[in-house]
Amino acid sequence: MANYTKQIHFYEIPYGSLVAEEIENLIVTGRCISASFILQASMRIQPTCMSIGEAAGIAAAWGLSKGIAANAVKWEAIPAKKRSYVSAGDK
Repeated sequence: MANYTKQIHFYEIPYGSLVAEEIENLIVTGRCISASFILQASMRIQPTCMSIGEAAGIAAAWGLSKGIAANAVKWEAIPAKKRSYVSAGDK
């Protein structure tokens, strides 16, 4: 039996696209994040918007608990068990 399913490729939205460098502790979500025109279409769907909002909340809580401004938080520095989504490279 032939396999008719296609391999699904995905991309990650970097945390840096959610924060402003010029304004401390500002996290932007939804359509307002920094992205190219081509990527904007995929970021407007509800599951993606919810994931972006959740990531923003996780980063904000982590920054508050560690005394780090939101735009200085490094997503990779947040322990995987504290994140709801873990990149494929994180184990």
